[in-house]
Order: sequence, then structure tokens, then C-alpha cells
Amino acid sequence: MTAPAPLLIGNSQIVLSGKLMAVALLLGSVNIGTGSAHINLPDSMFSGHVAGGSSVGSGTAGIIAGSFSSSGAETGAGSGEGGLGTSDPYPAADFGAIGNRIVSLAKEDGDEIALSDVASYVTGADASAPLIGLLSYRSDASSNQKWRLWLYGVASDGSYSAIAPDTALNGVQIVGWEVVELQSLPASALQHTVKIGQSVASLVLGANAVDTTELADGAVTTDKLDDLAVTGPKLADNAVTEDKLDTGAVTNAKIAVGTIGGDKLSDSTITGDKLVNDAVTPLQLDVEWYDKTVTASSTTTIDLDYPIDNRWLHAAIVDRNGQMLHWGSSADVSHYTINGTAAGGNARVTFGAAIPDGEVNVKYAGPVD
Repeated sequence: MTAPAPLLIGNSQIVLSGKLMAVALLLGSVNIGTGSAHINLPDSMFSGHVAGGSSVGSGTAGIIAGSFSSSGAETGAGSGEGGLGTSDPYPAADFGAIGNRIVSLAKEDGDEIALSDVASYVTGADASAPLIGLLSYRSDASSNQKWRLWLYGVASDGSYSAIAPDTALNGVQIVGWEVVELQSLPASALQHTVKIGQSVASLVLGANAVDTTELADGAVTTDKLDDLAVTGPKLADNAVTEDKLDTGAVTNAKIAVGTIGGDKLSDSTITGDKLVNDAVTPLQLDVEWYDKTVTASSTTTIDLDYPIDNRWLHAAIVDRNGQMLHWGSSADVSHYTINGTAAGGNARVTFGAAIPDGEVNVKYAGPVD
């Protein structure tokens, strides 16, 4: 099971007011030992992050994990498990949709971890099933014991079983989910007042007060302009043409958000080598991530609540009881296809065969609501 990361934001957290979005978060790596179904994670792995994130209902910013205030708030009493049972750490009422709590585990080279890699006692068809993790947080626990990773396998019948490894595995990468809030900056934050010269310091030019007809060719040179001296409102429409710009003169920092429309760009003008690292942020994608979970009962299709643009169809993540399904038209329950507008204008997920039971979760990119 590889990292389910349509959008990866490294080890940073965005905390702004506005729309909520769940993003994949690379938490770090750990060594899996033997004999225990859980691993205590260091507090340093979550520096700058908080627990209690939720991508359903009203939504809450933070790391998505089962959160508890004390041992009494947890369930089960397995030996050495700190109050959490070994067969199922959370009751359904506390857990909610189990797919929302799953973290992905991968080897150092990025390959998925099969149950046979860490548990030799798992045999048959289940041996090739992926090892997954559930994340929990207990606020009253001691340092470096608050965050815990619980190891699970998903059997061929869709049931969850706790895994106590008998084979150690080092350098296991952990990718979880964090809910963040996003909001565009107000236009006023990007505006500047421009004044001309020391002798007329009190004179403030209005928008478009000086156009190309008032300036002789070459009259205004680079050394006559301070940094940020010319803003968008001071330029007439179509006043800046290609022959007025030196190569590399206009950098990303000089362009205000929303100032260049699509009709100003020639076909194929912007190629991959024209974009610096991190130049395109989630705000520029004009999509919002949605989550829908249903309980299957001979289910062949799931109608989503929003349409999906054709360019985002393959970014959708579909799982059944936490086990990732695959895009394709094969006639079995592990494959699916998506039509972006088949459900009365909204998207429809169609499975290769009827899913008899279990919990099916779909994460997808739709229009900003």
C-alpha cells in the first residue's frame, strides 16, 4: 500500500481561516520491532502539529488520529497495551469511518509492506495483504508515549486483525493525513502606493495616470525605478509587450495573484522548466477535496456529491475496509472506474463486480464549494 498522497506538503502545517482540505503528510520513519502490536512514536515527529483533525462533519484542523484524554477514555485492557485492546483498539462509536484513521506504511525504497514481511505466522492469501497502521493520541501520557502507531492487517474477508511482528523491519516510512485550512490573501495585502521623486513626494499618481503616449521610448530605465515602484494599477491594458522585457526580468515575486489571465498566454507557453519548486500551491488548483463513505450491500455503483473534472479522475482514492482498490474495468470487486458527470451531473464510481459488504471510502477532488 503506497502513500495515498494526491497533495504532499512535507513536514509543515498551514493554519489559516477558510476552506478545509485533507492532505497527505510525511510524518517520518520508524523501526518496527518484534512482539508488540503498537509502537510509541517520538513527540519530535509531530512538532508543530496537533491531534484531533477531522475531514467529515463540520471539520477540524489537525492530524487525523483517534484522540483520548486518559486511559479511561480508551477501550480494552490487553497486557502492555496501555489500556488499548489488541484485537480492535477503538469501538465504532469512537472511531467513526475507519478509512479516515489509516496511515500508510512503506519500506525505505517506497515499496509496500506485506504481512509476510513482518509476521511469518500469517499464511495463505492473507500473507500478501498490506500492513497498515492506525494512529492514536492520548493527551495525559508521558513524553514520547502520547502518539502510538497500531499495526494491522486486512484479511481477505475485509476484517481487521492486530499484528504483533515476529520479524523486525527498519526505516519504515509513515504517511498520515492532516486537515488544513486554506484562504486566499485579500487584494489589499498586495497593493502599494507609488510616489514620484523627492521634489514631488506628495504627488500620488492614480491608476493609469501615465500611459505609453506620455513616455518617449527608453525614457524610463531600470535605474530610475525603485523595487516594487510600478504596480498593476499603474499600467494601462496591454501596455507591457514582450519587446519591453529583458530575459528573466519578470520573476514570480513580481507578479501579483490573478494578474495574468489565460488569454495572455500562448499555447504551450508555460512548460515544466518555467516553474520553480513550490510555485504551484493548492490555492492555484481551484479544487476542494471531498470524502464519502458508504456501507456496501451488493453495491455496484456509488454516486458522489460533486462532479469530477476528467483531469482529476485518476487522483481519486477508493478503498474497501482500508484496502486500496484499483482503477480498471476488470470484472471483480477490487477494480473500479469513474465517470465524472454520470450521476445527474455529479460523479459516479462503478465497480467491476457487486461489493457484498464492508465500508467503502472515496476521496476525490471536486469543485470549490
